[in-house]
Amino acid sequence: MGTTPESGALDGDWNPLRCLGDVEEIERVPIDERMPFSTTYDVIRATAKRLPDRPALTALPLGRPSDADVTMTYGQLFEKITRAANLFRRLGLKPDESVSILLPNIPEFQVALWGAEAAGRGNPINPLLDAKAIGAIIRAAKTRIVITLPPGHPSGLYEKAKAGCPQDVIILSVSNAPLDSELVEFHAELACCNGDSLDFSPPANGGEIAALYHTGGTTGELKLVTHSHRNQIANAWQSCCGFGYTADDTIFNAAPLFHVTGTILLSLAPFAAGAHVVMGGPDGFRAAATITNFWDIIASYRVSIFCAVPTVYSALLDSPIQQQDISSLRFGICGAAPLPNNIISAFLEKTGASILEGYGMTESCSTSVANPRNGEQRIGTIGIRAPYQDVRIAILDDEGGFVREADAGEPGILLLRGPNVTPGYLPHSANAKAWPLPDWLNTGDTARMDDSGYLFLTGRKKDIIIRGGHNIDPAIVENSLADHPAVAAVAAVGKPDRYAGELPVAYVVRSAAHDVTEAELQAYARERVAERPAAPANIYFVDTLPLTAVGKVFKPTLRLDAARRACVDLLAPVLDQAEHEIRVLDDPVHGLVVRVLLGAKPDAAVTESVHSILKDLAIRHEVA
Repeated sequence: MGTTPESGALDGDWNPLRCLGDVEEIERVPIDERMPFSTTYDVIRATAKRLPDRPALTALPLGRPSDADVTMTYGQLFEKITRAANLFRRLGLKPDESVSILLPNIPEFQVALWGAEAAGRGNPINPLLDAKAIGAIIRAAKTRIVITLPPGHPSGLYEKAKAGCPQDVIILSVSNAPLDSELVEFHAELACCNGDSLDFSPPANGGEIAALYHTGGTTGELKLVTHSHRNQIANAWQSCCGFGYTADDTIFNAAPLFHVTGTILLSLAPFAAGAHVVMGGPDGFRAAATITNFWDIIASYRVSIFCAVPTVYSALLDSPIQQQDISSLRFGICGAAPLPNNIISAFLEKTGASILEGYGMTESCSTSVANPRNGEQRIGTIGIRAPYQDVRIAILDDEGGFVREADAGEPGILLLRGPNVTPGYLPHSANAKAWPLPDWLNTGDTARMDDSGYLFLTGRKKDIIIRGGHNIDPAIVENSLADHPAVAAVAAVGKPDRYAGELPVAYVVRSAAHDVTEAELQAYARERVAERPAAPANIYFVDTLPLTAVGKVFKPTLRLDAARRACVDLLAPVLDQAEHEIRVLDDPVHGLVVRVLLGAKPDAAVTESVHSILKDLAIRHEVA
């Protein structure tokens, strides 16, 4: 990729996202001239040839610096990846088949993924899924090989994989101990394979599919995002540009490796730059030890960049910095969810490092938009587009068809186009409404763009709260509370209302250092809310917010809870909660359904009262 900005360097300390003018200047050179590689294997090979003895990957098995830490140089990592690719082909993997990787964050995940992409397709799977979901992904990905932990491991991953696999799928177990003779051990098989070069011809066209990622959506519908080699290489280049990765950087990666943040933004992109990737423990930021020992990790490995979700930043603010030297830290990255302004300022004050908010999705391989690291960082925005990432805000009709371009500042649906954007979903039926215009992907996110090209996320279309016909963006509710010192985290949804249809409510995690009442927070929000109908009707205090596996707030769970609370309050005058039960379900046909389970001998008058009270809600109800 060259050694100067003009030729697409990944090493130079230059800033292509300083302003839109620089992005446009960069784009005078076609993207393919800046990334002259056909496969992700080529990218890692180029760095291994250039920096064979530099540290590439360090794993912290205990989630903290210890004598158990293991480091691989670029030469060693590339050799293992080559062995893995040859192993997969030897086991019968075809170019259009997948290696499914069902592992925690351990080095073998990295070896298996990039080896799989060289030999066929990589298919990272969330290890927290149940056996049924794992099996469905394996079948949809056309999997030939599964790599997981050995039988009897406390995670139960082997057992889940075995239960979900078709009989002809080969399971490789990652273990440092001998296994039952019927099982195939990953390390032992690697040792028997050639690590000097590939025994086959890799793809010569960057358009070949490299990976299949299960989306982190909330609908429950199985959908795999396809990534071409060109997609991933392009986004690695875009990420290096936007965040200025160099060979002198150490990137801390505690994001899940089944997600693009962990594999592209925090792995492939640093590998392309020749940076040192330090992986947290097997459970990443989900492990308490990672948070507790975070500042020791920064100090011990001179970490310069990391990425985390808002809840992690909030926890880090409560974790004291003692005598650790964290002066190496340049900045943190946040992009999974909006970050409260008070956290950004508090983190800067505590560490001297800023937090760069950005935006990306599985469909764009990772980074699409980011606040410039050296230019104007506009708090409350996700920044400006990455080089070669085309963005537009569109007004779509109810069927997802393009109507017109949104005006400057007008909210609409965010569309993406570029070399990093997926060629499509599997199954192919999932593409039906994904492309309102040729090559333009519907992200499902609503946003607006100002005259300078900075983007503001305004929510997801389906997240809109409709109060008396008035559309309320949940972000408005959340922003009215986020700066209160007692609010560690907040998420807003709509609760059913007999008169308004929906009312906004907020779920709040209180800061350990502060206390506050519901009335106090409501008064605070009313003074700051951008539009009065968005003032929260209720505030519910919770210990934690439900999160997806990639750290985003899982609002369907909150909507169910808000509906149940609303029905409990409405029915309190006629039902004794000790004798009756109220459930709210998400029905695939009818949407939210309230199910009232009356006692063994329900009184007819009580049943009639329940119907009378619930009939005015805009959701289905059942009494049994």
